[in-house]
Amino acid sequence: MDVELFYGCGPDACADVRTACGDLVAVNELSTSILISLFTDRRANEDDVLPDGSDPRGWWCDAMDGRRIGSRLWLLERARNLPEVVRLAEEYALEALAWLIEDRVARKVTATAVVVGGCHNVLMLTVQIFKPDGRSLRWKFRYAWDLRAVQDWEALDCASALAMA
Repeated sequence: MDVELFYGCGPDACADVRTACGDLVAVNELSTSILISLFTDRRANEDDVLPDGSDPRGWWCDAMDGRRIGSRLWLLERARNLPEVVRLAEEYALEALAWLIEDRVARKVTATAVVVGGCHNVLMLTVQIFKPDGRSLRWKFRYAWDLRAVQDWEALDCASALAMA
């Protein structure tokens, strides 16, 4: 059982805990783990080009057990809309979720990225988790490369940024 996280939308979007009637909402599925895995900043590799030129980010606790959490999706913040960026988004998502297979939470994980319609700065990332019992879970995320470039958040339909199908 996890505390449910949700991801808000807009230029100041961030993850937060969901509450109901003054109490934390708990969930049984993997939503919280998926959000943390994808949208926590994983430390950049030595050969990664840093968007801001200096900070490799990461979580201090990674050094304690050798396992790194989070994803390198943050490295794409200032990237241009190129096929290579779509490929990297898929690679970074799979890297961030590899622990699900290692820990036998899932038998397979897929990640598919596409640029959304007319939104040149928005990437749609679909993640599907195939559980050992045969069930599959799917999440869709809209990721804005440059939040300042998104003028109309309603047209982006970011209220459904985390949708489990």
